[in-house]
Amino acid sequence: MKKNRVLILGKRGAVSKEIANTFKKRKFNNFKIIDRKKKDIINNLSILNNLIENYKPTHIINCLALTGLVYCEKNIIKSYNVNSFFPFKLAELTKKKKLKLIHFSTDAVFDGYTKYKKYSEKDIPNPQSVYGKSKSLADKLLAPYKHVLIIRLPILFGPTNNKQIIEKLKSRLLNNKKVFASSDIFSTPVYTPNLAEFILSTIIVKNKFSSKNLIHFTSKKYFSIFSLIKKIAKNLDKEHLVIKVKDSYFKSDVKKPKNLGLRSIFKYNTMHSENNYK
Repeated sequence: MKKNRVLILGKRGAVSKEIANTFKKRKFNNFKIIDRKKKDIINNLSILNNLIENYKPTHIINCLALTGLVYCEKNIIKSYNVNSFFPFKLAELTKKKKLKLIHFSTDAVFDGYTKYKKYSEKDIPNPQSVYGKSKSLADKLLAPYKHVLIIRLPILFGPTNNKQIIEKLKSRLLNNKKVFASSDIFSTPVYTPNLAEFILSTIIVKNKFSSKNLIHFTSKKYFSIFSLIKKIAKNLDKEHLVIKVKDSYFKSDVKKPKNLGLRSIFKYNTMHSENNYK
């Protein structure tokens, strides 16, 4: 049986960092992580092809994406190139090489109009932003490929997730600064170490979901941004710094979906723990 070897695309994002950290902790050393700042694999696929030829992975994990809502609105062509067309080219390449591809999608493919709704894999996307539309297009382009697993994610938080909204707010708390948190933006947030553990143990080692093309990885807990950051603040003894506001408080021209809870029709362990909020 061929030994699993993993090539991770993207070195600077929260997901790729957490996957690499988890692999190291679990002493899974058969992986290589690629920094796109040093190797322009998005615009030059031959570089990636050479990496595959030399490293000979069994799995590729695509962590490359443009995720900023405002940035994507201002850089539409670049957003579609990175979020839609590169994953499609990657699917074609990995099919030819007979490799497994793991790609990440987002809850932003849904409109979030229905309060307290949890979207499943069977719900029809209706994205409202350039970011959501570009990721939704990738989902459609990758759907026919049986060797591809798309993992759709909600809001993320965790120890290496400093660019995401929850960790930015947590950082302010740790610096004793006031935090204004939306009480009308809802999600089923995922702790990034849980996601990384799921990818290693369930997908790569046990090879589960190999017959599926799309799954939602989510938690059962449904939080507003305010209630989640309040919970984190409580564990830090800094509740007094958290101020509840409506999302309209933050001036923005980008329309944000407000109710983006996810659920999955498949069974798996999300490893949810109260310790995640510390």
